[in-house]
Amino acid sequence: MSNILKWFKMTKNQIFYNMYKVFFIVLICLYTGNLAFAQKVYQRDELTRFSGGKPYTFDPTNSDDSPTNLVLQDLFEGLTRIDQNGKVILALASSYKVTNNKKTYIFKIRSDAKWSDGSKVTAAHCALPIQRIVNPKILTTIGFSSYPILNSQKILEGKMPIKKLGVQIINSETLQIKLSQPFPRFLELLSGINYVCLNPKDFNSKGLFINEIPSLSNSAYRIKDYLKEKFIRFEKNPYYYNFNNVKINNVIYYFTEDILSQINMYITGQADMTSPNISSNEIPYLNSKLIGSQLILNRTADSIILILNISKKPFKNNLKLRKSISMVINRDEIAKKILYDSKFIIYDIVPDYIYEYTPYIPKWATVSYVQRVKEAKKLFNESGFNENNKLTIKINYNYSPDSYKIVESISDQLKKELGITVILNRLDYNDNVTSIREANFEISLITWNPNYLDPIEYLGLLKSTKHYKFSYMNNPKYDNLLDMATAQVENKKRNILFEKAAAIGMEYYSVIPLFDKLSRYLVNSDIGGYKENDPYLKLYSQDLYFKKITIK
Repeated sequence: MSNILKWFKMTKNQIFYNMYKVFFIVLICLYTGNLAFAQKVYQRDELTRFSGGKPYTFDPTNSDDSPTNLVLQDLFEGLTRIDQNGKVILALASSYKVTNNKKTYIFKIRSDAKWSDGSKVTAAHCALPIQRIVNPKILTTIGFSSYPILNSQKILEGKMPIKKLGVQIINSETLQIKLSQPFPRFLELLSGINYVCLNPKDFNSKGLFINEIPSLSNSAYRIKDYLKEKFIRFEKNPYYYNFNNVKINNVIYYFTEDILSQINMYITGQADMTSPNISSNEIPYLNSKLIGSQLILNRTADSIILILNISKKPFKNNLKLRKSISMVINRDEIAKKILYDSKFIIYDIVPDYIYEYTPYIPKWATVSYVQRVKEAKKLFNESGFNENNKLTIKINYNYSPDSYKIVESISDQLKKELGITVILNRLDYNDNVTSIREANFEISLITWNPNYLDPIEYLGLLKSTKHYKFSYMNNPKYDNLLDMATAQVENKKRNILFEKAAAIGMEYYSVIPLFDKLSRYLVNSDIGGYKENDPYLKLYSQDLYFKKITIK
């Protein structure tokens, strides 16, 4: 009965598409005279999906956005990974032990861990990502994440050579990693895409990525076809240690950001799942096509934030201007436009569902919007701008109807309440990321994607660094609190320190938190292996499978 109900939920095109598949199989069975086979199981072997944008890079060390992470996680694994239940599990490591008061981890590499050409994955390959992350010559946004590893921060700041890094290759199958202090989330840290084991064939002697796409992979899939700007197709990696448990043989990712195109391909049976970026604009269309009930809603660990470039005017050395902008943004009004519940509104980049962490809420957020605007106008005038010295700013954003609704609303609110003229500048995902990395922007709307659920994955974005800056914030007291929190083993005490740091960081207004992200996506009813309400929303292709269709 449940299968019949699923058919009724399909659109006309989906029904015809599935009937065609069944008819084709029956025809073959009748032609061959194998009627017994006609009663057997039919199972598809190619998954068609969308990344939600072009990968910014194929270098895992430099990946910090959803489209790139989604594609790379099918190609690479590290010592650990997050499974479909949101739990950290061993991946290329077969075992580990912890010594030295929880400050030394010794990993054994799986004997059957191999690259897609059949060569063995070694301990040196799993040390390489850490060595690259701390290399000051390699620009990466996530260098702060390595700070629990012994001497990593000093190396990243150019105060110590890489040979002093707390990573030692004992032998080809044994890797030792020393920490500066116990770090309870270390296994989760290693599960991130930036820490996957790497093959030196893809890098030069300086550690720089030299190929357009990786020459080898070590996870469930390897690259079969690649058309830049369009798509990438994977085939099952015959040397993958978990080969027999990977049910889907081929995967194709289309790079288009256009959600309507994704939905139409899904409706017509040309795609099995969309990217998790369906906006509020598309919901009426889905309902008109009778597939609104197939929409999956998933609150994720991602944070939607504005980044302000405080390295340049008008925001440099102008806290009052930055704060006034945050105060007049009416998040409740915007939430209604993008069909978000008010519980998704944030004033701290750290989400409220991290255990024993209480997000920061500024005092002005507890008063009426009218009162907030009154105070914001006072700050704005004190910042040096008024009727005689008007301000014009540019906000960059990615192609997405909801992103446009957010920046359009902010533009209207800034114009109405502060007289600021806002230029909206739509960029594709790659260009927006590049502009942030090169500090070639004024304000940018982005979604931050943490590797795992821990305050440091969010607050670390604001930590001062010399070789690369994300927010250009430089506050020694803030940095010290993060260092103290990282060194603290007891979770409650650790989070109290993070909360103190957040109070400083959020009052700096180099980033303006807006919302926790609500992801919306479509998945074909004959696909299993994923979990709804998953804050990580990994959706590894290797975990998915096509449900069997039995023809009777």
